Amino acid sequence: MKKQVNHVLLLVLCLAFGVTLLSSCAQDSSPQVLDLSPSPTLLPSAAPLSSAPQAATTLHLWLINTGESDALLFQTDSGSFMIDTGLKGRFDAVEETLSRAGIASLDAVILTHGHKDHIGGLKKLLKRCPGGAIYTAAIDDETYSDSELETIHESGAEHVLLQKGDVFTLCGISFSVLSPERKYIEDLGEDDNNNSLVLRAEAAGCSLLLMGDATETIEQILLREGVSLAADLLKAGHHGKDDASSAAFLAAVSPRIALLTGSHSDGDTSPSEAVLARFAALGTTVYTNDTELLALELIISTSDSIEAVEHAW
Repeated sequence: MKKQVNHVLLLVLCLAFGVTLLSSCAQDSSPQVLDLSPSPTLLPSAAPLSSAPQAATTLHLWLINTGESDALLFQTDSGSFMIDTGLKGRFDAVEETLSRAGIASLDAVILTHGHKDHIGGLKKLLKRCPGGAIYTAAIDDETYSDSELETIHESGAEHVLLQKGDVFTLCGISFSVLSPERKYIEDLGEDDNNNSLVLRAEAAGCSLLLMGDATETIEQILLREGVSLAADLLKAGHHGKDDASSAAFLAAVSPRIALLTGSHSDGDTSPSEAVLARFAALGTTVYTNDTELLALELIISTSDSIEAVEHAW
């Protein structure tokens, strides 16, 4: 009888081990959502939900006037980061804005693509604010020069590669990557504009769509894919030039506020009158770099509470 009980006990233990093994395999095969933040918070299974990174309740979004180029500063209670760094020759505007915002260091820099009007100030920024992670598209070896990649690698910063479908959280702001694919796309128009990072973000109850230098070609792809494009704030593609911000795309986004990083101050040609007219038809409030301001600060606490503060030199 004792021998029979031992056999039964052994069978029960084997079955329990098999169930545990199958459960583990099932979990391993499920899709994984990667936390790509510079300092990811790893929660033990028993940790309370309050241990998770807190969503930003207020966002200070600075449109830094670097002429016809992109330099956006994001500031929350959890930290700060930049998307693009503007032209090298206009870095004084970035430096002054960082000083006025009281920022000595950045958690990260997101680079949409490798054009000088987006990353020209990178080396100076990394010297001014060392230590933060650097985010680029996963096709960086195709869209950045050797010297630019050397700048990234020599900084010692963590280099995070992004591609379509990735999601991550930075300073309490949740991001999803809408474009590009991992593979370098050679047939999507002039230069590397259409390999720009396109990001959707949620912060302080407000939705943001950030288009980098993506043109109408990418806009049409997003429309065909049925991607959710509606957003409270749009950073328009390619500085507000005619080859982006198509009527169909703007109708889908229906932004209350648009940021156009164009300026005629240096003989540049953006934003175009046609694009400005499209925004006017939608009743969108438009802010551009075509001013004498140092920067425009948007203070966002909800989608219905967005305050614009002008900062003069």
